[in-house]
Amino acid sequence: MDHLMRNRVGIVQYPCPETTAMGLMRNPQGRQQYDNIFFRQHCKELLQVPMLMVREFLHNKYRLTCFIGLENSPTCGIHRGKHKGNRYQTESPNPVETPDPDDPVLMGIMAEILAEELAAASRVE
Repeated sequence: MDHLMRNRVGIVQYPCPETTAMGLMRNPQGRQQYDNIFFRQHCKELLQVPMLMVREFLHNKYRLTCFIGLENSPTCGIHRGKHKGNRYQTESPNPVETPDPDDPVLMGIMAEILAEELAAASRVE
């Protein structure tokens, strides 16, 4: 945060979709459990206000630089690599110290939806 503040980088944070859907006392789940129409709709609803802010920033000529995910999160993760099957036969990120540039970019459900929303907002402006 200090680095971002020193460089005058603003931040828009969205609520955690896992917490707002299931609370803090939840069992670990993989991307496959969250990849359903109900959870995707929940994510889209949570992104409504943050995306209005993004559109307002773009309208006022701000430059968007990135969005930051949470490592290994089935909803907010963004990383290169491959999925691995876990003991529940669901996919989990397989963390790699030095990813190969040819590895696919894997995203959690919310990160995937956010990427789509940001791409659409960028085309409009």
